[in-house]
Amino acid sequence: MKKKTFEHTLDLVLVLLLVILLAFTVAVLVIFYQTHSEPTALVYSVFGAITGEAGFCSIIMRQKLKNKSGVSKPPGDDSNVSYSKDELETGGGA
Repeated sequence: MKKKTFEHTLDLVLVLLLVILLAFTVAVLVIFYQTHSEPTALVYSVFGAITGEAGFCSIIMRQKLKNKSGVSKPPGDDSNVSYSKDELETGGGA
């Protein structure tokens, strides 16, 4: 059975956000043209939510790139250290 990969999911999310943002902008312009009033709270909310979502996508993408390259590890990260079975059972070699 083939394993599903989601390599381009973030790209799809960002394209979807762009389409939603463009459609919202057109809708707000139409509303403004008809009523001569801008729905300020709605505009702030939508742009805030889209900016937050794009920010989360960038954080996820950066973490994926760091994990692929293996370049940046925090100091004291012993994830590549291997321990013997006795050390694991006793809680260390001390």
